[in-house]
Amino acid sequence: MHKPENHLMICMDLTSPPSLNEHCFLVLMQSFFLHHRRKHGFFSSVPMREDRFGAMRGADICTAAEWRAIVHDMTAMLSLEDSREIFPVLEYGNGATLAECAHVLWRAWFNGARHVTFFTSGTTGTPRACTHTEMELKQEVSFLRTLFSHNTAFLSSVSPHHLYGFTFGLYLPLSCGAPVRRTLPLSTLLVSQMRCGDAVIGVPVLWNAVARGNLKTVEHDIVLVSASAPISPETLNILEEYGYRLLDVFGSSETGVIGIRGSSREPYQLLPYFERSKGLQDELLRMLPDGTVRKYPLMDTLNWQGAEKFYPAGRRDKAVQVGGVNVYPSHVAHQLEKIPEVAMCAVRLMDKGEGSRLKAFIVLKNGIDEHDFRRKLKTFLKNFSPEERPVHFEFGQTLPRNDMGKLQDW
Repeated sequence: MHKPENHLMICMDLTSPPSLNEHCFLVLMQSFFLHHRRKHGFFSSVPMREDRFGAMRGADICTAAEWRAIVHDMTAMLSLEDSREIFPVLEYGNGATLAECAHVLWRAWFNGARHVTFFTSGTTGTPRACTHTEMELKQEVSFLRTLFSHNTAFLSSVSPHHLYGFTFGLYLPLSCGAPVRRTLPLSTLLVSQMRCGDAVIGVPVLWNAVARGNLKTVEHDIVLVSASAPISPETLNILEEYGYRLLDVFGSSETGVIGIRGSSREPYQLLPYFERSKGLQDELLRMLPDGTVRKYPLMDTLNWQGAEKFYPAGRRDKAVQVGGVNVYPSHVAHQLEKIPEVAMCAVRLMDKGEGSRLKAFIVLKNGIDEHDFRRKLKTFLKNFSPEERPVHFEFGQTLPRNDMGKLQDW
């Protein structure tokens, strides 16, 4: 695999990053705990200090069923489902603190294959498992930390059990030797917690809200890191006007980060250990530190600007972005069609003038009263994650189609 010598990226730091430590595992445990709390409607649950969280026990924070779900998520993420020796310590009500549970998980992971598995957003369609080796994770943060040499701390609003939050809000700060503070993705709260030298981790919907707020000019170096979708030019102009710097990253759960840019007006720059596969538009080659080359299928269509720069041109799997999460409208429509009163359903992303959430068009079966159905629909929608849940519904006798018989907007 040949890499052109005029590659524009910063050289990688060849010093190997540290392995994940047991503190990281405690952070992940709390992330899954908060994830399950929010699934049950506790959306304002705030991350605790790790020392306080670690001193608690499973029975202190959740029910037995919730604890089993947390343990399942942790062992699946860390490829420890078959490590039976860890489960006696992880039994609900056995008296072990959360820090002791994290230590047991870390030790089993450290003595094993050291893989970390992420699931494609985990709330949409059938989640796909995307496993990353420790070598791949270290290679990625070895490069990324060269971009944050002037940052003294990280402020993350993204859950670390997702790959983006894991990389930029957990492993990268560990690799940089920098502290990380965790907060909720609320624009006013986030801005109030920013400090000089922070790298702030968020998603475009959050930066849009920040730009609409009461901003003050930033006199110190604060970098806003964004991923999952492009930031609008309007938002970018406002943030730059007030002195914020942007680092926009592009990738997927399958590939990790593949490109970066300093402005949404520019193409992404391919990371130095990737190159285009000759003859295949839907594949990247990655040179790993041990000299092997791995092929990565691309989840997005890329419009290349030469060999090392590109613009994304949409998902290949028809996913759309809602709140920084990949959502599959066809899956949502299929679930709505399982309601006995529904004959047909179409779901799509709102256009820019309508909002940034999903909307649905429903055809009811003959004899069904729309008013009565809307009451039932409110209950059914609780089965969806906030990102999947359509916020606007229209009803009609047939789905809207164009002259060619294809579904069209409504």
